[in-house]
Formats: sequence, structure tokens, C-alpha cells
Amino acid sequence: MYSIYILFAETIDYPKRNRTAGYEKYPVSNRNIKEAYELLSYAKFLLFGYKVWDKQALPNPEYYRPELHNYIWQTNSLYTYAMTFILSHEFAHAKFHLDKFKGATNEQIFLFEEEADNYAVAAVLAGLPTGYSELDIATRLVVIYGTVTGLLAMFFFKNNTEACKHPRLEDRLLNILVKFPLIDDDGSVWEICCLALRLWDEHFSLGLKWEGGKGSKQQFFSLIRQIKA
Repeated sequence: MYSIYILFAETIDYPKRNRTAGYEKYPVSNRNIKEAYELLSYAKFLLFGYKVWDKQALPNPEYYRPELHNYIWQTNSLYTYAMTFILSHEFAHAKFHLDKFKGATNEQIFLFEEEADNYAVAAVLAGLPTGYSELDIATRLVVIYGTVTGLLAMFFFKNNTEACKHPRLEDRLLNILVKFPLIDDDGSVWEICCLALRLWDEHFSLGLKWEGGKGSKQQFFSLIRQIKA
């Protein structure tokens, strides 16, 4: 989650803000970009084995340079909401399905998973502030970014989204996106999604075609169609 967020900020958001401002209002750090890629490599390695997190060399939430303070705490917030969604999903299983899994068919388990996702989305939405102050809007975006990025991280487990007992990952992602407010008013969500899918595409050499405007809603749905195909 740190890697996706920092790469979004440093390679997409800051350059866009600087173009709007007409000067380098938000300096881009090649060091931060390099470390984000290195941390992503470490995270992907953990899918296949284990080695100790090198906290002297890689960004982490315990020991970090002072200039990374905001990045660390912003990522902590995103991670918190990702885990809120995940734990709400599991709580739904405990509440509704615990005595139904034994002997259930794959089709039935698929429906349980859909129901758990819908419960989790509703739980996250129930906690969103409804006002229009800067703090309320910022909080809603952090909740949206965190939940979406947490699900995007799941793509890196394998080179496809097929599953017999779970909805496909792109369908789970779409299910979240259509329910969250401010999606169409904030293009950053589409940029984050496209960035994460590009990293996934590069990692598995999938050869996706990158059509439409860079990081746009149009490009995102082009990618979804390709993934489904």
C-alpha cells in the first residue's frame, strides 16, 4: 500500500499539481520513487518466501527519515481503512455464514463471499462523514483510497483474477467503486487503479493494452474489459 500510494503521489499527483501551478510547487523525489519500487519488490517476494524487512534501507512504519513522516502516517491511515473493509468482510462470515460453510457448494460459497463484500462496503460507508468541510471530504477520500488500494493489492497474488469460490477481483473492485461517493468528482481514484494495474501488468508481463487517457476512467474500464477477456 505504501508503494502504490507513494508512486501515485510522486509520479502522477505531484507532476499534475506542478503543471497546474506553473512551477514545481511539490518537488518530486527520485529517492522516494526508487525506495517505493524497492519496497514493492520486497512485498511481492513475501508471496513466495520470507526474509526480514530491512528497516535500515526500506521505508517502514517504525524507523524512517523525518521527511517521510507524512507519507508514513498517510499510509497508516489508508492501511487502517483497508483492514476495516477486510475485517468487516470476515465479520460478515462469522455473523451469517459460520454454520453454513460445511457442505456448501462452490456456488453457495460464491454467494457468501458476495454477501460478505456487500456487508463490508456498507459497514465502511456507514462510517463516512457526510459533511462538506475540507476535513470531511479529505476523510471520505482517505476511506475510499484505502479500501480500493487494499483490494488492488490482492491482484499481485497471481497473474489472473479467476476464482471458483470468490467473485473475480475486478468484479469485487467494481462493486466497491460503484458504491462509493465522489468517484466521478475525483479522478485520482481512477489514476490509483490504473497505476496499480500497470504494476500488476508489468510484474506478470501480461501485455495489457493501455488505451484511453492516461489514468482516466476510460482507461480503467478498457483494462477491466481486457482482464475479463
